[in-house]
This record gives sequence, C-alpha cells and structure tokens, in this order.
Amino acid sequence: MTPSENEQDSEALPDRKFAAFPVPITDDALGVGLGVNAMYIHDREEGATNPSTSMFYGQYTDSDSGMAIVGHEHVFAHDAWRAGFYAGHFSLNLKYTGRIGAKLPKAAQYASYSNFVYGEVRKQIVDDLYFGVQGLWSGGDASLNEKD
Repeated sequence: MTPSENEQDSEALPDRKFAAFPVPITDDALGVGLGVNAMYIHDREEGATNPSTSMFYGQYTDSDSGMAIVGHEHVFAHDAWRAGFYAGHFSLNLKYTGRIGAKLPKAAQYASYSNFVYGEVRKQIVDDLYFGVQGLWSGGDASLNEKD
C-alpha cells in the first residue's frame, strides 16, 4: 500500500473520539456479571503519528466481585516521547475448585482486595522502538473464608 493510499484509508475512517462496549463475564471463580470498557481518543498533536488515549474498565459479578481501572497514555513531541499512568482497585470474592486432574472436594472461598498505580515514560530510539523507565506500586490483602 502506498503512503497516499494509506492516507486515503485513514481519511475514510469515522471521526469517533469515544468508544465503549460491554464485556460479558462468565467465570467459574468470579461468577456471572458484566464489565464495560471505554476509551477516549484525544486529538493528535500536530506532526504526531499516534493520538493520546484515555481508558476506563469496570466490572461487577454476582459473587460481589468488582474492579475499576483508569489510565492515560500521552504522546509528546511528534511521538518522540510517551508517558502512561494507570491505577486500579480490585475487590474479588473467588471460588477455587482446583485444577485439571486435581479437583478439590469442596471449593475454597477466598477474598482478595488490591490497589495498584503504574507509571512509565518512554523515549523513541527508532520507529516503533522505545526505551524507558516504569514504576509500580501495589498493595492489598487476601483472606481465606472457611465456610462449612
């Protein structure tokens, strides 16, 4: 595909800034529920190949489990620099039934609560190759719920 054909194809794309879609959840450990994934595409900075993006993901299931994650990736200086930030909270009530070939006689019920914050900064070395630093903080708690 020639560059002019590629430009024509990208011009034919709809000019949508926001997208959201449902995520059905059916999981033996989490239960049944629904999630939503949403993304906002910011205007491209002049000369930039890629736009900055912001996102949100949230879900809830019938086991009273939920999570929420927000994030943003920003493109600077005509794609020469990128920075990202993400944060989330998980509150999960899980049922562990074992693994293939080693099923438990009774499911283990446990709860896990955690939070995280993640950040990164990257510098473009050559096209599509970046070098950078990242940091992650995560904390939480887990407990086994022994029910008879």
